[in-house]
Amino acid sequence: MPTISLETLIRAPAERCFDLARFLVAHNADIKKIAESPGK
Repeated sequence: MPTISLETLIRAPAERCFDLARFLVAHNADIKKIAESPGK
């Protein structure tokens, strides 16, 4: 059975790195929406 090995740049379990990445993508999308809102 194939095995996938994952190394991260920060010392954290891989699932926490993915959680952080999803959070940052969502945060950046929210900031972009706010910046593009008229009258803000």
